[in-house]
Amino acid sequence: MHSGGGEADAAVFEELFAEHGRAVLAYALRRCPNPSDAEDAVAETFTVAWRRRTRVPPGGEARPWLYGVCRRVIANQRRGEARRWRLLGRLTRHEPAIRTNATEGSGRSGPAIEALGQLRGDDQELLRLVAWEGLSHGEIATVLGITPNAVAIRLHRARHRFEAEFHGLIERDLKGRGHSRTSAQ
Repeated sequence: MHSGGGEADAAVFEELFAEHGRAVLAYALRRCPNPSDAEDAVAETFTVAWRRRTRVPPGGEARPWLYGVCRRVIANQRRGEARRWRLLGRLTRHEPAIRTNATEGSGRSGPAIEALGQLRGDDQELLRLVAWEGLSHGEIATVLGITPNAVAIRLHRARHRFEAEFHGLIERDLKGRGHSRTSAQ
């Protein structure tokens, strides 16, 4: 986002928000436990974009850059929430029940979402960036701050772990119903 200063900065920034605001909100909604946290993350993301407006990449490179900022903002939110729960736990002498999976309480269900929730956070993020955000390896590399080659390797591994988890869930479900995958075929 390159501009000439003053009113030009504001106009370019408004254009950036108009073009990418909804996509960044959708990204945040899929990762935050509730809509208000997602809205806070988007607000902070665009605050960072305003403060660093000379560093926002132009054109199509802006969205992955904004996703990367939003990803870090959400991580900061989670760390802050965890700190608050730990403090509350110390104050009340009870162990808090912290939601560790952003899909809890969001109305999403099913074996694919459950399998995704069983993966490490890094694997979840890679798969979400591909499936939910529709990003290329190069764009994901920008979001995560790694090389496109590292994205390809990590994504390959994440897909295998997801597939194993998913098939394990299906198999357990079938066994629970008195079936097995081989007898159902």
